[in-house]
Amino acid sequence: MTAPTDPAAAFLAQLQTATSVVEIYRSSFPSSEPFSAGFDTAVAWLRANKPEVKLEILTDPMMADTLVFFRTDATVSAGPLWAPSPAAWLQLDPLGITPDNFDQFFGDQRNKLAHPEVIQPYNATPEMPDGTTLINDFSRLNETAAREVLGKQHLRWPWSAFPPTEADLCNVVAEAARNGHQISIAGKRHSQGGHTFFEGAVVIDITDFNEILSFDPVAKTIVVQSGTTWDQIQRFVAPHGLSVQIMQAYPFFTVGGSLGVSVHESDLRFGPII
Repeated sequence: MTAPTDPAAAFLAQLQTATSVVEIYRSSFPSSEPFSAGFDTAVAWLRANKPEVKLEILTDPMMADTLVFFRTDATVSAGPLWAPSPAAWLQLDPLGITPDNFDQFFGDQRNKLAHPEVIQPYNATPEMPDGTTLINDFSRLNETAAREVLGKQHLRWPWSAFPPTEADLCNVVAEAARNGHQISIAGKRHSQGGHTFFEGAVVIDITDFNEILSFDPVAKTIVVQSGTTWDQIQRFVAPHGLSVQIMQAYPFFTVGGSLGVSVHESDLRFGPII
């Protein structure tokens, strides 16, 4: 059997082997992450096809958003939410993390998360009684009251049913200018210096502005919208035998955000990412 090359497929295959218990400890990864839909599919399959298997899922908003840990029967595994080639889950038992250890850890985390309403995921945007919207970055150190956050999850987002166009963005900017409002632009919100948001500003969530516009495999050039992630690009170019030359440690940052904050990643041969 060929090993699945996609982590979601590998995750489903692992869950299909369970006979008695599945415990999953996951981050609050957003629905836009490539693994998220696969995760939901795997859990739905387990519930529909193996109702006798005890299933428990813990979602930890404080956990790094690129990993998931889980136990299937007597096997404890972990893995990233993006695909190397092929994507295999790391078996933790040989490393000293046994099902018993995991049960203890799982129980401890369950107790810590007994009141999840006091811990918001870093990417949550709760609306406040005064009409503002709170927004934060991955550090959780820069909570800011924005005038409004425009994103797919907000109904006033002019393209809530469709991906945004440049004209849509221009209309948002023009409206803010007419009303004397400042604008901030946010992607995956992993820039942690407090410079992504501005108090009272209109925040544009750019993650749906993520189309790949053109690609030349011979010239090795690609044109993308600013909300495109490095992961999207890598998946797009991989079938052509290409890979991103310089990239951050994780692939889920937006291209616009990486360039906008001048991230530090570099290569001795090619220089910094900028």
